[in-house]
Amino acid sequence: MTPELITKIIRGRVADGTYGRGTVLPAEKRLAAEFGVSHWGLRQALQPLKDTGILHAICGMGNLVLDPSATYSAAREAREITKIIRERLADDTYAVGTWLPGTRVLAAEFDVSQATVQAALRPLKQEKLLAALDAQGTYVIDPHHRCAPPPAAPSHHAAIGKVIRERLRSGVYPPDSPLPTYAELESEFGAGHSTISSALQLLREEGLVSRRQRNKRIYATVSASDPDG
Repeated sequence: MTPELITKIIRGRVADGTYGRGTVLPAEKRLAAEFGVSHWGLRQALQPLKDTGILHAICGMGNLVLDPSATYSAAREAREITKIIRERLADDTYAVGTWLPGTRVLAAEFDVSQATVQAALRPLKQEKLLAALDAQGTYVIDPHHRCAPPPAAPSHHAAIGKVIRERLRSGVYPPDSPLPTYAELESEFGAGHSTISSALQLLREEGLVSRRQRNKRIYATVSASDPDG
């Protein structure tokens, strides 16, 4: 039995209450025997359920079933993010041979958990559109040609700057409006003050934001609405 089919069966048992909210799944050894797969094969089947929040592994206890009503929302969010990233790959927003923004940055952009982002990226990796490099991140590849990893992953502040730049140019932060405070940006991106400051400094050098001394806030400039600015 394939891991995909096992995933579907277990998801169905959660949905129909066979494995109810707050209960622990049977031991992995027992489930592996039931489905006729190895322990590794079973873990492959359980991973998508963990990524989308259906299951949560607790050391010494097993795999706990969380709120089923919330899990389908996470699964839908993951599918939608997959669709958006696929579109960005197609139009070269994320070009072959470049690094994808980190999962933390993407999670902040889409307002989801990092686990949901990881679930969204998995099918694109399976399709050989993305490849992961341990400790560095995920980069874009061509499924028909071998592609070497980019020289280095972007720094965290550069990735944050890219997200804010896109918001400025799309009008999320309209010209002459204040950006979120440093504290709000630190909380959103899970970054320290110096990282946020470095990200905003990049945008100031590009003329996309400016600092107003009277209230110490960062504002979008008029030129930020110009896609060629």
